Amino acid sequence: MAEAADADFVRVFTADQGDDPGDAQERLEALGQIPAPRFFATAREAEPAAIGVCAVEGDWAGILAMRTDPQYRRRGFARRVLSTLLTSAKGAGATRSYLQVEAQNAPAVELYRGAGFEYAYSYRYYLQNTAP
Repeated sequence: MAEAADADFVRVFTADQGDDPGDAQERLEALGQIPAPRFFATAREAEPAAIGVCAVEGDWAGILAMRTDPQYRRRGFARRVLSTLLTSAKGAGATRSYLQVEAQNAPAVELYRGAGFEYAYSYRYYLQNTAP
């Protein structure tokens, strides 16, 4: 646990960013602006395996930026990160929590359901076509 992203956190966060590393940097900067209490978690084996962030505001905890290195998926690392974040949030006064997950990400949906999260609503991304 840490109050900011360390090198191991950044490594997992940026590992699978495709063709836009600038997007990852922008997201990391946004995560760094979350006011305290906030928690950055990294689960490790021989190297960093999974990460996540928790932002606490009042009695709400938001779970953000959950990522698992592909070679460590389906081995319980994300579950440990989530549990650690929720425990830290509870210690900071949170009694409720929320997160967003892409509906087609079945392993993540299964993880969150197993942790007691329930479906609340859908959301969509809208893109503007700016090509000439």
